[in-house]
Amino acid sequence: MLNWLRKLSANKKGTALIDLIQRRKLYKRVLTIQRDEHNTKLMETLDGLTWPEKIKLSENIQNSVQGTIDKRSPNVETRSLCSVDEVERLFLENLAILVDVPNLKRITDERPLIYMPELERKTYYHQSVLPTEAQSLTKSQRSLMESISPVRILCHPDLRQWLHVCMSPSDILTAVEGALEKI
Repeated sequence: MLNWLRKLSANKKGTALIDLIQRRKLYKRVLTIQRDEHNTKLMETLDGLTWPEKIKLSENIQNSVQGTIDKRSPNVETRSLCSVDEVERLFLENLAILVDVPNLKRITDERPLIYMPELERKTYYHQSVLPTEAQSLTKSQRSLMESISPVRILCHPDLRQWLHVCMSPSDILTAVEGALEKI
């Protein structure tokens, strides 16, 4: 299946992502933004993004992260990291930062919960009462999905150590907020 997707992809960055998945080299979570009263405006903005805007957001965050790593890399003294040149190559050849925003509308609005009334006697369904939407359950389902579906910021597996050395979670959150302003 992944080979088929790779053949369909005309985008070099898309094929690089599929290659990583095939090699089980998955993107790593570097930040989780919970849906709570502190992040209401941020979540509303992220939930309202279209697919191309989400890609643009990832690219903007990547540019911010790359700038931060470029500034702070001369001060990093560790041997376990990939080289600065390899990091530059990662940024050029991959979409190294991904933003995972769960689509709550698709989960809850397109598939509402319905109530199928029990038949009183032997009869055919087309002669009975039609099923109705269980609105209170649908509302509860949406509330549940909002509470358990945070936004995740993911990075290329080879970039994770650089991010942890050069940026704190609050720096990454600031990069997300700055990238949103550019969209």
